[in-house]
Amino acid sequence: MENSKSQPQSDSVRLKTILELLHLSGNKLGKILGYKSAASVYHVLEGINNLSTGMIERIIKNFPQVNYLYLKTGKV
Repeated sequence: MENSKSQPQSDSVRLKTILELLHLSGNKLGKILGYKSAASVYHVLEGINNLSTGMIERIIKNFPQVNYLYLKTGKV
């Protein structure tokens, strides 16, 4: 996680952290979130896209133990 003096984590790093903590693959997360393919998840993991508000909301809906603020900003 981040401390007050470090640079904010990228969306990619935050999503990778969440996947590790939930013991999920990007493919499995995509299925749980209801995406037809896992491309949206992998685009975030590869740094092509940022986490969208919609994806964050889907993650929080399915995994309420995940910290919204951490996903959105990297802060806890």
